[in-house]
Formats: sequence, structure tokens, C-alpha cells
Amino acid sequence: MVPSGQTEPGQRQKRQRSASQRQQSTQRRRVRPGDDVGVIPVLARAAREVETAVQKGPLKPANRARFQVATLLLREERARVKADKTLTDAERANEQKRLDGLAGILAKTAARDTSLIVMLGDDAPVTAAAKALRRDPFSRPESN
Repeated sequence: MVPSGQTEPGQRQKRQRSASQRQQSTQRRRVRPGDDVGVIPVLARAAREVETAVQKGPLKPANRARFQVATLLLREERARVKADKTLTDAERANEQKRLDGLAGILAKTAARDTSLIVMLGDDAPVTAAAKALRRDPFSRPESN
């Protein structure tokens, strides 16, 4: 018999093993089918790139353009999802939730670099770099 408050060696190993298994399972990202297609993953990548750039210091014009294009495309995608009659209510709610998450990332990014807040408005002028990037979202702007 083991004194109170102490464990047998086999029990400790079981607890340690299950804790490491839990860490591994939480580190794996669960990807549902269809989550990696469409405009949302592209917007998410752009939002994270700009967020990272803001954390490193003052934004360069290329990242400002990327931020502006991401906000424009996010706005368009939100309107498309809202008007799409082929989506079920559950699918629409899921897409809107994902878009809201991206909007939150962009809003937090703008809060860190307040010069970006101007670009969030509906009446914000679209820069030439943003227009070029919007035409070809997979290209890299010249002045990174």
C-alpha cells in the first residue's frame, strides 16, 4: 500500500503520458474540408502578414496596400456571403464567423498602427498599389 498523497510509479507514467498526448493533440490544427479553399484563406494570410509587419515596426507601402486590399476584399466577401442564396443558414453563419475573425485581426492591426484606420472607411481612396495588388492578389508588391 502507498501512503496517502503518493502515487505508484505506473500511475505517474500514465498521467505524464496522457498529458503529453493532450499537448500533441492541442498543437495539431484541425482543418475541416473546404476551409483551405476560396478567398478567406488568402485574406487570412494577408491579414497575418500585415499584423506581423506592424509588430516589427513602421509599415512599408507594400504592406499598406496589402492591408487595404484585404479590407476591400473582406467587405466584398461579406456582401457576397450575405446575398448568396445557395448557402444554408449554418454555412452562412460559419462563413460570417470566419469573416468576423478576419475583421477582428484587421481592426487590431489598425489599432496598433493608427495610420491604417483611415483605410478602413468606405470612402477611403484606393491607392494605385492597392489597385495593382487587387488585380493580381498573388503577386508581391515592389516595395516590400
